[in-house]
Order: sequence, then structure tokens, then C-alpha cells
Amino acid sequence: MFLDSLDVTLSYSDGYSRTLSAYLRCMCGAGASFDVSAALHLNSCSEKKIFVIAATNQPQKIDPAVRRTGRLDKLIYVGPPDEEARREMLTLHLEGRPVAADFDVGALAEKLKGYSASDIRFLVDEAARDALKKRQEISSESFRSAMTRIQASVTPEIEAQYQSIEQRGL
Repeated sequence: MFLDSLDVTLSYSDGYSRTLSAYLRCMCGAGASFDVSAALHLNSCSEKKIFVIAATNQPQKIDPAVRRTGRLDKLIYVGPPDEEARREMLTLHLEGRPVAADFDVGALAEKLKGYSASDIRFLVDEAARDALKKRQEISSESFRSAMTRIQASVTPEIEAQYQSIEQRGL
């Protein structure tokens, strides 16, 4: 089972949300009548032959009661793509599009440190739109223009925070 954006539904703040309370009841085995279905019954998942993977961009927002051992046992940090991965993503997203002959994918990949996979996809689409408006092929100039509007979503501060969380095992 894959739970995406876990921080959105299972965050904590001043008080417990209804969703969080219900989720914790399900994980603890109580409240079997909870209407979201048996999908959230995470207690003893291995005994039930259920493998759960949850994803979040903000692990610090997930309530500690949810993160405790026995509920979500392992935290794996997946950082932003490295230069080689960025180059491959650019190549993939540019495939079949009109690209200027002198465009250097490697040089652009070097400049995209901190860009997530979705950032790169959006950047390519924006560069393509810019080129289309000018009735030109996608070029370095198309990307320069798009990069003025689309910044990397993983700043060095955010990267350090994620690495710190991984080291502490939250």
C-alpha cells in the first residue's frame, strides 16, 4: 500500500485532527468501524501480509505518534536528483520536441541542482511554451527565461533539514 503526502493528512498542530485521531485508532487496532476502510489498519502489517510505503516532503510535520516504531518503522531519505539523473530527465522530457542543434543538455543539468523531478518536468514544459510563443526551437535561452520563473524547490536549507531528519531517524 502506498500513502502519498502523508504529512497532509497526518500532521499535528495545536490539537489532533479528526483524521489523525481516526488513523491512530486504526493503527492501534481499535475503531474497526472507521469508514476509510481496512486500508488504514497498519498495526501488525507484516502479519497481515501488507507492505506499507508512505511518502512526504515534510516529515517533521507528521505526528510523532504516527512515526513511532511499530507503525512506520523505517525512514528512507530520497534526495533530489544528481547531475546525471537531471541530464537523463531533461533528455527524456525533451524527446520528440524541437530542440536547437547547439543546445547542451549537460550544461543545463549542471545548473539545476536542487530541482526536483517535477521541477525539471515543469521547467521543460515552460521552456517549450516559451519557444513555441517565439516560434523557435527549444534553446538555452528558452530555459534561461523559464528559470527566471521556476526556482529549485529543494534549497540547501531544506536539503540540510531532510538530512538532519534522516540522521535522527524521525
